[in-house]
Amino acid sequence: MEALLVLVLLLVSVDRSECVRCFARFDLTAGQCDEELGEVDEDDCCQNPHYGYETADGACQSCGPPAWSPWSSWSQCNVLCGDGVRQRKRTCFGIGESQCDEAEVNLQMEPCNGSCCSTEGWGLWLDWSPCSVTCGGGGVRKRERVCSSSPECRLACSGPSQETETCPTKNPCPVHGGWSGWSGWSDCSGTCISDQSRDVPSRHRYRSCSNPVPSNTTVPPGDTCPGDNIQEQQCSELPNCPVDGSWGAWSPPGPCSVTCGEGLQMSTRTCNNPVPKYGGRFCEGPSAKTHVCQSPCPGNTQNHSTVASPVPIHI
Repeated sequence: MEALLVLVLLLVSVDRSECVRCFARFDLTAGQCDEELGEVDEDDCCQNPHYGYETADGACQSCGPPAWSPWSSWSQCNVLCGDGVRQRKRTCFGIGESQCDEAEVNLQMEPCNGSCCSTEGWGLWLDWSPCSVTCGGGGVRKRERVCSSSPECRLACSGPSQETETCPTKNPCPVHGGWSGWSGWSDCSGTCISDQSRDVPSRHRYRSCSNPVPSNTTVPPGDTCPGDNIQEQQCSELPNCPVDGSWGAWSPPGPCSVTCGEGLQMSTRTCNNPVPKYGGRFCEGPSAKTHVCQSPCPGNTQNHSTVASPVPIHI
């Protein structure tokens, strides 16, 4: 019974490691973790020596045995000119960092000489750029050179990195055409709008490509003016043209005014061909005329239906 109690106490007193972010790969050269697997106990993560985990301060640690990273590249010399020193370093990664061989040897230094005081550092001048204008003269062009020294030695590159010079050209520039102002509107082509025609009177105005006139002796020649040189506008504000009335056809004569003997019969016409409108004149002349007619009387066997000349009646 006492042995069982001791075993239980021992199991309870075993400390569990803290949860950490576990990664499936540790890059010894860069000291970085990759391919995160999730949060697990540190001991469980490091069952695989190729794994890595993130420590509480955010650094990445290897689960493998202690090992040095490769030496870093040598730093630049600490002086631009004369005797100086440069250094490189390495880092111990793995469980139990202090167990790396020669743990104190994580930094190396060696003497060096500054290289900036013996060379100017400029590269050759590059080609001149094209002239900023192609005609008319008065352009500029430029060329550049690059300081080929390392960033620490750029103080050795004295003088400008760019040069400019004028580059006059002999070719005259083409003159592109420009429009003059519009002329005033012309008078309307008519004084009224006619019902008999679909054409509405219009007015016009003009402009010319003369401000300036495009050149035709340069190469290339100047551009002509875009757009139209004439504008048209309908005179829709004009009144309608007067329409004079005209008589329609005479109607057939009506019945005789008597049933026995001599009488009259009437024909009419209407002023509707066309009807006068917009102040046009009404038809002149009578709208009715009569004809003499003969109606046979009872017992009279003779036919006296001869019709005399019509007599107009002004109505």
